[in-house]
Amino acid sequence: MRWFLKMFILIAFMEMCVAQEQVAGPVEIFGMVYERIDPGPPFKEQRRKYEPWQLTPPTDIERACGFIAFSRGEPFNIKPWSKPRASERISELTVQLARGEFESCWFAIHALEALERISIGVKSFGNGKMPSVTIMRAHYWAQRVTWKGRTYYIVPELLLPIDDGYSLYPAKGGTLVRKPFNLRCGECGLIWLLVHAPSDLPAGEYRFSITVHAEGMKMRAIPLKIRILPFQLRKPVKKRWLLYGDVWYWGSLSDDNVFAILRDMAEHGIDGLTEMPFGEVDVSQIANGVVKYDPTPLLRLHRMMRRVGMRGPITIGRYVEREIAKALGIKANLWRGDWDDRLKDALRLVARTVTNELKRYGINWFFYAVDEPSPQNTYALQQYRCWHEGGAKTYVTFYRRGTFEKMGDWMDAPCFSVGLINYKDGAKWARNECRRRGKLFFWYGSGCYLGQEGRMFPNRYLAGFLFLKTDADAQVSWTFMRPHEDPFNDFDGVRANSAEPKDQCIVYPQLERPNDRSSFVKIIPTIQWEALCEGIDDYRYAYTLRNLIAYARDKASSLLAFNTPMLIYAKGGALWALPIRNDGTPIRSVKAVRICAVTGNDAISKIAISGDGRYLAFEIDRTLFVWDVRKRAMKKLAGAGNPTFPLQGHALAFLRYRSKFKSDAWLWDLDANAKRLLRKDVHGLIWRADGVELALMPNPLANKLPIVVGVNGKVKFRPHRKPSAPLRSITLSPDGRFLGSYEGLSSPPEMGKIFDRRTGKVFMLPPGKAFYDWSRDGKRLLFEWAVLARNGSYRGIQLGIW
Repeated sequence: MRWFLKMFILIAFMEMCVAQEQVAGPVEIFGMVYERIDPGPPFKEQRRKYEPWQLTPPTDIERACGFIAFSRGEPFNIKPWSKPRASERISELTVQLARGEFESCWFAIHALEALERISIGVKSFGNGKMPSVTIMRAHYWAQRVTWKGRTYYIVPELLLPIDDGYSLYPAKGGTLVRKPFNLRCGECGLIWLLVHAPSDLPAGEYRFSITVHAEGMKMRAIPLKIRILPFQLRKPVKKRWLLYGDVWYWGSLSDDNVFAILRDMAEHGIDGLTEMPFGEVDVSQIANGVVKYDPTPLLRLHRMMRRVGMRGPITIGRYVEREIAKALGIKANLWRGDWDDRLKDALRLVARTVTNELKRYGINWFFYAVDEPSPQNTYALQQYRCWHEGGAKTYVTFYRRGTFEKMGDWMDAPCFSVGLINYKDGAKWARNECRRRGKLFFWYGSGCYLGQEGRMFPNRYLAGFLFLKTDADAQVSWTFMRPHEDPFNDFDGVRANSAEPKDQCIVYPQLERPNDRSSFVKIIPTIQWEALCEGIDDYRYAYTLRNLIAYARDKASSLLAFNTPMLIYAKGGALWALPIRNDGTPIRSVKAVRICAVTGNDAISKIAISGDGRYLAFEIDRTLFVWDVRKRAMKKLAGAGNPTFPLQGHALAFLRYRSKFKSDAWLWDLDANAKRLLRKDVHGLIWRADGVELALMPNPLANKLPIVVGVNGKVKFRPHRKPSAPLRSITLSPDGRFLGSYEGLSSPPEMGKIFDRRTGKVFMLPPGKAFYDWSRDGKRLLFEWAVLARNGSYRGIQLGIW
C-alpha cells in the first residue's frame, strides 16, 4: 500500500512538471498580461537586490508634496521598490552641455503615500532663446535575463512622454495606451529629462524649474540650472560610429518615417549602418559573363542618410553563391571544401559589377555576409576572398583570433568582438596587426547585448572612452530594432528566433495596430539608446578639448609672432608673454600667457621668436633654450646663446661660446634637428628677413668690419674700408640692401655707418651706441642717438630715425 501511495505521488508530481512545461499563456508578469509566451516552465523573477538601509524620515515639505525626490548615478539602480538614502536626496538639478548637444538628466520620486495623476512640468526663467527640456518617464517592465532563459528582472527601459498627469503605457503588439500616471505608496517613478542646446545659443547659465504635482497634494518646484559651454562638440574626421540598423524592419516605410528614423540616428551620433538593402542582382546569364545589378532600394536610403548628415560607411551583403552554382550547373555542398574555379570567377565578376555600379554614386560601402565565422568556415573564407579579389571592400565580424589570423588578408575592415580588445594588450595587438596589414580597425560590443538594457554605464563606456582608448577606426553597436514577435513581450519570440527568442532592441517601435509594421508611428527611445549618445558625446568632448588645447597653443603661438606687440618676461620659473598695445601700454582684458617652464635664474636674455611663432629661443646663463610651442617640448644646448630667427622658416642662427671672449656662428635646422658650423670667430649675427643671408659681427678685438654671408658661410658682401674702432653693434635691413655698424667701445661714441650694397654709398649717422629695428619695408631705421655735452662727453640718448 505504501509502495502504491509513493508511486501515485511520484506520477502526480511528474504530471505537474509536464503541465508546468506546457505553460504558454496568458500570464501576468509585473502587472502586464501577456497573451502568449514561449512554452515551458513558468517564468520566475530574479532575486531582487536588497536595500538594507531604512528610509530617512521625510521633511515637512516632502510630506506635504507626498514624495521624496532623489537620484542615483546609474538609473538602472533605481527600482520601483528603492528607498532613497539621505545622501541621494536632491534639492536642485544641474546640467552642463555644449552648443548643439543633447544631454540626459534623471531623478526619481519615492511616493510617501498613494499619488494620482502626477504632473511633471517645466518653467523657464528668462527671455529670448532658451535650451529645450523634454520630460519623459522611464517605464519599468519585465525582461528576460538571458536570451532563452525563464528568469526575468525588472528594468527601467522605455522613455515615454508625460502630459498633464497622464503618460503612455505599453499595451499589446507595440501599441501604447494613455493612462493616469499614478504611484502606489512606497513605489518609485523614474523621471527623465532630455536637454537640448541649439547650436546658436549664447553660452551662459539658464534657470528653469521642474514642477512635480500630484492630485490633492502640494506642488514642489525643483530648480534646474543649465550651463551652456561656449563651444560646439566636434567629431573626429577619421572615426566612425556604426549601427546594425535592422533596415528590413523599417526601410519600406514612407519617406517621412524613414527620414525621421535616420535623423534621430544622426542626432545620437551614428555615422553609418550595417546590413543595408543590397538591391537586385541577376546572375541568370552569368555563364555568358553577364551580371545585372539594380541598387535602387539602397540608393533611396543612402540619399536620405546624406540629407541627415550621416557620413557612412555602410555594409551590404547577399548570398548569391547558390544562384551562381545553379546557373553554371555546379552541384556541390558549398559549406564544405574548395569551390569550383568557375564559381569563384563568377563571384568575382559579381563583385566587380556591384563595385563599378556603386562607384558611380560615391557610396562608401563594405561587403558583409557571413557573420562571426569560425577559422574553419571555408564558405566564409572563399566568399570574402572572392569579393575582396573582385574589388569590393569587406567587413567581417569575429570573436576568435584565429579567424583574423586565417582570413585577415581578405578583410578590409576586420571587426573584432569587444572581448578581444577590452583590455590593453588585446587592443594593442589588434591595432598593431591592423596597421601592419594595412587594414581598418573596427570592433563591436555595445547596443542591446545582455546586461545593457536599461543601463547607462555599459553603452556610454563602450561607445565613448573604450573606443577612445582602443584608438580604433570604427565602433559598432548591435542592434537597433529587432523584436521577435510582439515588440512589447520579451517572453515570446521562439517562433521568430528559436536560439535567441528574447527581443533585441536598442529602441522599440510604436505601432498603431498590434504587430503590424506597416502601421509604424515612431521609435520609442530607451535608456540604452541615450547611453550610446552620451558615450559618443564623451568621445567628442575628448576630441574637442584636445583641439581646443591645440588651438590655444596655436593662439599662444600666434601671439608670439612678430606682428603682435608682446612683453616677454620670466617669473616664478616660467616664461610669460603679455600682449600689449602698439604704444606699449597693457591691455586690461588680456592676461599673460604662460609659454613654458624654465630652469636657472630669471635672467633671460636675447629672446628670439620664429616668424610663425612656432619656436621661441632664449639664453639663460650661456645656455640656449628652444621651446616648441606646438609640441610643448624644450630643447637645450649648453655653451650657446644669442639666438636669432629669420621672418620665414625655422633656421635658428646662434653663437657657440668657446671662451669668455671667443664664439662661433652656428645654424640649427629645427625641423630636421640638424646643427652645423657657419663661421668661426663671430661675436654677433642678424638674419635677413627671408633667411637667405646673415650679417656677422666679428670679435670686437679683431678690429674688422661686419660681413654678409649666405647660409653656406660664403661671403656675399664685405665693406671696402677699415674700421676706426672696434665694433659695438650691427644691423641688416630686411631686404639685405643696407648693412650698418657702430664703432667704438668707449665714450665718446663714434659715428654710425650705413653701407648701401646696391650703390656702394656709405651714409653717416649721428654718434650713438646701438641700432633698434627697421620698418617692414626696409626704408626707415630706428637707432640710438647720443646726447653729448659741450665738451663731447656722453650725457644720454634719444631716438633717431634714418
